[in-house]
Amino acid sequence: MSSKILEHKQLIHIGAEVVVLAGMTFYFSSKNRKLMEHIEDLAQRLEEQEDHIQKLEQSLNNLGNLIQTRVLPAVMKAPAPPQPPQKHTKKHAARLQVHPVAPSPVPKVQKQYTQSRVEPVMNEPVIEEESDDESDSDLDAEIQEELNELEDDEDEEEDSQVHLKKQ
Repeated sequence: MSSKILEHKQLIHIGAEVVVLAGMTFYFSSKNRKLMEHIEDLAQRLEEQEDHIQKLEQSLNNLGNLIQTRVLPAVMKAPAPPQPPQKHTKKHAARLQVHPVAPSPVPKVQKQYTQSRVEPVMNEPVIEEESDDESDSDLDAEIQEELNELEDDEDEEEDSQVHLKKQ
């Protein structure tokens, strides 16, 4: 009897191992199938994206050719945009009106030139930055100086005309 019990135990043990092995096979085959489906899905997406990229590259090349053939020549031939007019107040506009001025005699000045040695300068660009406020104030100062000179010239012209009338 003991041999029959021993045989039954061995058969039960072999049966249990077969069941465990079949379960493991089923588990890993289902995992493998799911992973293969996922890989195929990703491969399909990759192919779609490559097709989309090729279409975009083709569109970009066509657009670049269009720009080179049509837009750039037109831009190169187009005149430069006009400069915006300078801002003047009414007071400045009245002063900026042109009045005919008789030429005044210019005193002759002799210039003395001295010979000096010029040192070579390194080829480094000098960058001077001016803010808009500084450039506006410089422009205002220059305009004011020109207006003062014009007013002085007008006064001198009036004085000379008065002097001529008296003679």
